[in-house]
Amino acid sequence: MGCSPGLTSDPCDLPSDATDLLTGEIQPPTADSATDRPVDCFYLYPTVSNQVAISADPAASPEVQSIARFQAARFSDICRVFAPVYRQVSLPGMVPALGGLDGPLDLAYSDSRERESARFLP
Repeated sequence: MGCSPGLTSDPCDLPSDATDLLTGEIQPPTADSATDRPVDCFYLYPTVSNQVAISADPAASPEVQSIARFQAARFSDICRVFAPVYRQVSLPGMVPALGGLDGPLDLAYSDSRERESARFLP
């Protein structure tokens, strides 16, 4: 599983303090709870898998967790973030996929659609 507000160790639920790179001033996080966020955000992370396969395993690898922290977690101040793990086209698989092999792209798309719909189930 990627990011989901119901997870015990949600990689997108991080402190939201930030450092202003011009002044060096640290801006504290805003205090709120998941119930204060009026909308859900569905985030699909970019290709990050280095697996030697055309399609990556749907696992929360260190690369997937890292991208969730660096990109998706920033949205958690304003919405409940859902970032499902899906069978993305791996970096080595990009060459055949960009060369016209549609199967891996179709698989990644269908995974993301399936997981987006599943998040609304009880």
